[in-house]
Amino acid sequence: MGTYNKYMVLNSTFINTFFFAIKRIEISNGKPIIYINSKYLLDIMLFLYLHTNCRYDCLVDISSVDYISREVRFEVIYNLLSIDYNSRIEIRCLVEEFGLSSIELIHPAAVWYEREIWDMFGIFFEGNNSLQRILTDYGFNGHPLRKDFPCTGFFDIKYDYITKSVKYFNLSLAQENKIYDYAAVWQK
Repeated sequence: MGTYNKYMVLNSTFINTFFFAIKRIEISNGKPIIYINSKYLLDIMLFLYLHTNCRYDCLVDISSVDYISREVRFEVIYNLLSIDYNSRIEIRCLVEEFGLSSIELIHPAAVWYEREIWDMFGIFFEGNNSLQRILTDYGFNGHPLRKDFPCTGFFDIKYDYITKSVKYFNLSLAQENKIYDYAAVWQK
């Protein structure tokens, strides 16, 4: 294959093709991190998959982070691997709850990760036809990895030995978003 620069993805072809979609580029621990506009996710992923100098054909994982204090609350992170060039890249995009395109047609393994993110964070992936609960119960209300999800949940679950069944009880704990003042511990 000849010599390969692991930053070849940042070549002029990629930058010139997607200059309007790229918000920021960083390099952390030798890995390129590209922040993009979420509207162009499919185009960028297809380019990274098919272009001769990229060949990011392995989706390692998809994760998400909830930044409750930001205007655009969620960040979805795609980790890709090029087996041909032994290179990794991270694609990040800021999204709201609705409107992120599914990449399952490019990377079929994305179906499972997108289902997991939908279950835990409530981020809807347009084009994914199998968004259903996989980590929580089917009757579960809410999305547990959101910062505004109550720490105790919505129900108290107890086993009743007399009826030999599981009973659900509503919780009446009021919780706001917690703001911790760590400096106050040292002030006395």
